[in-house]
Amino acid sequence: MFTKLLFTLATALVATTAYAQKATADIPFPFSVGKTVLPAGSYTFDTDVAPGVLRIRSHDWKNAVIVITNGVDPARNRDAAKVVFNQYGNTFFLSRVLYQGAGGRELMKSPREKEIAAATPEKREVLLAIK
Repeated sequence: MFTKLLFTLATALVATTAYAQKATADIPFPFSVGKTVLPAGSYTFDTDVAPGVLRIRSHDWKNAVIVITNGVDPARNRDAAKVVFNQYGNTFFLSRVLYQGAGGRELMKSPREKEIAAATPEKREVLLAIK
């Protein structure tokens, strides 16, 4: 019984880390992820926490947020890795993190983003390269 449990846990751990993705980017503006507003700075975007979960953290670990995401088909991103933001006026919302040739993670719009989007006629997508 113990051996079977140990094997199951080891398999789950290998499966999770096999698909973990990580990238860093310098974000020159404050941005929102869900209800959290993160200041401008250098951030790491990774999926080390769990499948379907994206962790965004500053390099000094003073700012961090974890959010449930949807997968992005690798065929949608054959170019360089990038972070995509939705911009409404001077307000930015994290929309997608795309890893080169490996798909990525897409965030659902928060209630706050939906409210601002409804009140702001112009929306732009801002793309930033990541390492």
